[in-house]
Amino acid sequence: MTRHRLTIVTLGLALAFATPASAGDESRDDDSVSREEFDELRRAHEALRREMSTLREEQPPSNMTALEAAISSLEQEVDWVTARTDAWRPGERSFVVNGFTRAGYSNPNNDNSSFSAGFFPVFVYRLDDRLLFEAELHVMAGSGGTGVELSYAHTSYIVGDALTLGAGKFLSPFGTFQERLHPAWINKLPSNPLVYAHGAGIAPEAMTGVQARGAMRLGETDGKFTYAAWVTNGPSLSDANTLAGDAAAAAGGHDAHKAPVPPEFRESLTGRLDFDDGGDSNGNKTFGTRLAYLPVPWIEIGGSYWAGDADPTGSIFEGGDFRLTGLDLVVQHRDVESIGGNLEFRAEYIESDVDNGHLPFNNRRSGGYAQVAYRPQQLDATVLNDLEFAVRHDWLKEPGGVDHLNDIDVWTVGVSYWLSTTAAVKVAVQKKDVERLGDESSVVFELAMGF
Repeated sequence: MTRHRLTIVTLGLALAFATPASAGDESRDDDSVSREEFDELRRAHEALRREMSTLREEQPPSNMTALEAAISSLEQEVDWVTARTDAWRPGERSFVVNGFTRAGYSNPNNDNSSFSAGFFPVFVYRLDDRLLFEAELHVMAGSGGTGVELSYAHTSYIVGDALTLGAGKFLSPFGTFQERLHPAWINKLPSNPLVYAHGAGIAPEAMTGVQARGAMRLGETDGKFTYAAWVTNGPSLSDANTLAGDAAAAAGGHDAHKAPVPPEFRESLTGRLDFDDGGDSNGNKTFGTRLAYLPVPWIEIGGSYWAGDADPTGSIFEGGDFRLTGLDLVVQHRDVESIGGNLEFRAEYIESDVDNGHLPFNNRRSGGYAQVAYRPQQLDATVLNDLEFAVRHDWLKEPGGVDHLNDIDVWTVGVSYWLSTTAAVKVAVQKKDVERLGDESSVVFELAMGF
C-alpha cells in the first residue's frame, strides 16, 4: 500500500500545484496554459484515477475501511484539480493581439512618388464562449505626421448560430469589402476599390451603434441565408465650411489621414456624405440591413440598404435624407483541378442618393468594382504555386454638370508573391481615366503581413 499511496500523493501534488505557465515564460497570463500543458495535466489526472482504481482492487477486505477513507480524501483533491484545469482550458478568458502591417511605394506618372507605412494592431478578448470584445487601431504615417484612428471597438454576445448581438463601433456590414477584405494581407491588390477608398468613398468603413446578425440553414440542402441589421449614428453632409476645417486640421497634423481639400473644390463637394463618425449630426438614427443567400458554399448573392437623416442640426439643407443601396456577388472556387488552382470573382455595385436641399444639382452618386483573382497552387510548375494574379475594374460616377466633379474609371492589374500564408509582396499597375482631365497611370508596390 505504501508504494501506491506514495504514487497517488505524488501525482496529486503535481496536479494541485502545477503552474499554468513554465518558469521561463513570465510574459504569459497566470490564468492560462498552452494546449500541450493542458493535455499533460489531463493525462496526469487520468493516471491518478487509474492508480486509485488499481489500489482498490489489490487491497484485502480487512483494509478496505482505512483505504476508502484515504481514497475519498484523494478524490476530493482530484475533483478540485479537475475544476482548476477546466478553468485553464484553452479558449477561456483568453486575450490575443494580432493584426497586420503594410509598407508601400507608389510612383504615379503625374505626381511625386512616395513611400507609405501603416500598423494595424487588433486586440481580442474572449471572456467565455459567448462574450467577445475586438478592437483595431489604424496607425498611418501622413504628410502632417503620424495619425492614429480607432478603426473599430466592438463587443459581441453570441446567442446562437442564428443570432449574435453587438454594440460599439464595428466594421460596416454594408456590402462585403470592409468586413472581409480590408486587411492589407487579405486584399488581393495594394489599393481599395474607389467606392471604399479611405476618406473618399461613397460607402462607410465603420459604423457606431448596435447590430444583430446570424445565419440559418435552409432545410437539408447546402443553401444558407445570412442577415445583418443595424441602428447607428448617421453620416454628415459636407459643406464648404467643414471641408475648410478638414484642410486646416490636416495641415496642422491633427488629422493626418485626411488630404487637404483645395478651396476651388470645396463648393462642388458640398452635399457629399461624410462617414468620419465623430458622433451623430442630429437626433435621428439610421437603419440598415444586409441580406445574403448562399445556394452552395462557394456562391454568395447579397443586397444592402442603409437610410436615415444626414442633415446637421441648423444646417442650410432642407431634409438631408440619404439612401444607400448595394448589390454584391462572390464566387470562390478552391482547388479546381481543371484550372490547377483557386479562382475567385467579386463584384459590388453601390448607389448613394442624398436629398438636394439648396444644391443646384442632382446629389446622386454611384460606383462599383469587379475583380477576378487566380492562384495556380496545383500546377506542377512549383515556381508559380506561390503567385496570385488579380485584375480589378473600378468606376465612380459623380453628379453631372458640376465643375471639378469628374467620373473616374480605373483598371488595376497586379501579382502577389506569397511569402507565407499571411504575408505577400504585391506589384500592381494602375491606369485611371478621369473625365475632362485625361489618363494617369502609376506603379504600386506593397509588402503586407498579417500576424
